[in-house]
Amino acid sequence: MRNPNLTSSSQGGGAVDVWSIPNDTRLKLERKYREAAAREAAAGHFGRAAYIHGELLGDWAQAAAMLEKAGRPREAARIYMERLRSGTRAAQCLEKAGLLAEAAVLYREAHQYEKAGDLLAALGQEEEAKALWETALLALSSPLDQARLLEGKLKNPAHALRVLQSGWPSGRQAQACFDAHLALLGRLGRHEAAGGLLDRLEHESVIRLQPASAMVASLHRLFSQYPDFPLRAKAAGLAAPFIGEALTAEPPPDRAETAKLLTLLPQFSPEDVLLSRDSARFSLSRHRPAVPLLEQSRSTHLRPDRVIRLGDRMVHPDKAKEAVWDSLTDSPDGPHVVGWLRGHRGIWTEGVNTLL
Repeated sequence: MRNPNLTSSSQGGGAVDVWSIPNDTRLKLERKYREAAAREAAAGHFGRAAYIHGELLGDWAQAAAMLEKAGRPREAARIYMERLRSGTRAAQCLEKAGLLAEAAVLYREAHQYEKAGDLLAALGQEEEAKALWETALLALSSPLDQARLLEGKLKNPAHALRVLQSGWPSGRQAQACFDAHLALLGRLGRHEAAGGLLDRLEHESVIRLQPASAMVASLHRLFSQYPDFPLRAKAAGLAAPFIGEALTAEPPPDRAETAKLLTLLPQFSPEDVLLSRDSARFSLSRHRPAVPLLEQSRSTHLRPDRVIRLGDRMVHPDKAKEAVWDSLTDSPDGPHVVGWLRGHRGIWTEGVNTLL
């Protein structure tokens, strides 16, 4: 009789056995197996639940989870390794159970050298951990990740600064590297070096971040977060000239870039409400669409739908003449009155007679 507990020596075929049974019968069996597994788990019989999930249903991920709940992490890790081909999940299982040395071995085999080093460091094996971190460093491609590892675990901030400096002004992570570079200088208290870097930015436009809005945004982060007040003021002092240069450049920046620059400008002087208003006005005037003037029509377009009948006799401006105005209407060219002048029909427009 088969042992209803999943163990490392279990050899049942389970779900891989090929049974020639109707599909609806198979589905009913699976449902009953799952119900049975749920009952065993509810009763705390996780080994039996693992047996049903693994040997009978072929659900080895759930079987491993049951073994973890049963307090059998090594058996669960073996399933992750042999059945699910996942060294990382096996290592996580062992780490969760506090088996750090065994987990570190599996992390290393999975090429997760930094994690393996972390576990060895937790065990007090500093030299072995450092060797693994250095191996991990070689596999990292991001300057930000390299700098994080160098500063935080390898305790080599000077190397971290060099790595970050190599990541800007060009590169996929240029702005993030610039920000991290200045932030690290701030943490190290190297304010003089940070000030020298700002001096270079002021006089060497080729080392500035592009587009200009990225450079100004980074200056604003310095202005807001850098731990040294004089350097914050220096960053704010560079912002306006940089924005001015960008707005007057040829070709001029597009609408989106202009909007970013003008949004950033008042953030360096939040107490100056006029600056914020003027920035918004400048943005509107800079990109106001050119609307061509409509040519005045040579012909007069009367509005027959807006005709006012005039029944009274009115005196023509030339009092020597007598006129009877019949109707009043308007047009894009002004008001028009239609009537008779000494027996002749005509139009009087702003003092001009037109005979019809």
